[in-house]
Amino acid sequence: MSFAMFIFRRINIKYQARTLQKYVTPLYTKGQSSSSPEYLFSSAACNVALSNRRISTTVPISNSTFRAVVCEELGKPLVVKDIAHPPLKDNEVRLESAYSGINHADILKTMGLYQERPDLPFIPGSECAGTIIEVGRDVTRFQKGDRVVCLMRTGGFGEIVDVPQTMAWKLPDDVSYRDAATSVVSYGTAHMALLWKANTKPGDTVLISGAAGGVGLAAVEIAAKIIGATVIAIAGDDEKLALTKEKGATHIINHRKQDVKKEILAITKKKGVDVVIDNVGGDMFELGLRCIAFEGRIVTIGYASGVIPKSNYELERYEKFDLSISTVLRLCSEGKIQPHFSAVYPFDKTNQAYKFVLTRKSTGKVLLYPKD
Repeated sequence: MSFAMFIFRRINIKYQARTLQKYVTPLYTKGQSSSSPEYLFSSAACNVALSNRRISTTVPISNSTFRAVVCEELGKPLVVKDIAHPPLKDNEVRLESAYSGINHADILKTMGLYQERPDLPFIPGSECAGTIIEVGRDVTRFQKGDRVVCLMRTGGFGEIVDVPQTMAWKLPDDVSYRDAATSVVSYGTAHMALLWKANTKPGDTVLISGAAGGVGLAAVEIAAKIIGATVIAIAGDDEKLALTKEKGATHIINHRKQDVKKEILAITKKKGVDVVIDNVGGDMFELGLRCIAFEGRIVTIGYASGVIPKSNYELERYEKFDLSISTVLRLCSEGKIQPHFSAVYPFDKTNQAYKFVLTRKSTGKVLLYPKD
């Protein structure tokens, strides 16, 4: 089966259930809790046996320690603590982190609202970039000193991070740690949504809701600059919409000030859009359905509205996932995409960083760095 089709099992999308199933193309989600685009990566990670790592803050595993952001209680402020190093597994690499990206999934996990609930206490964080300082004896892809970006289910908000070698990618020389930590989840998700799921072609008209967020902004740039599509960007703030124009949006719509459906039908001369990349859900999802062209495609990615479909899907084809990330790093190296971040916080201010994201003040990605 091609990557462009997920295994649909026990679908129960709470919009118009059966009538919408043939139109909806969910990019991820498995389970009955809140979802976010980053689940795509943790699902793919399942295919290479990436398991959650439970940390111990009471029984040291070795004499050395590292600083990390720790969730000790769901829904409570995070703390920074010294954590004992776990033993490095044979197939893992250990890196000294330079930057970690904050994703919506990381926040949901610390609130207990995600599909997966790591055992407490745990270190949040699903992506980081840094330098390899140690390799397991079965590692063949990397060596000490390599610059890499990594993905994981938990553990990314630490000075030291251990991941399976299959979940690390070597950085091109001209891609910075900061750009790598900004781009991999957001741009990787957008790339998979547009290319593998929606089969977006040059000349297609692509509607992107939540267009100034991490995945939204990445989708605007990839659709406009890489694919050559006409992009209609939707957001609720004029400054954010101006940023989407800089990233390549042809048309912008402020959903707080304008009649979105009327604007879309005017732009497309009543034809409707070919592709909808929905990062919001709820009413915006239904609006996308009303504005889609014949044989159009909708990819649901995020649910910022809080209205979340309940479904059970599984992601397959790790090789497509791997190719998307490699492609994103190459495009970044070639200067064809410019990952955007709006703020950088030290580990000690992770709670402030979370608030910055949750109050919708951020555009693109928000980063953490471990050093004082």
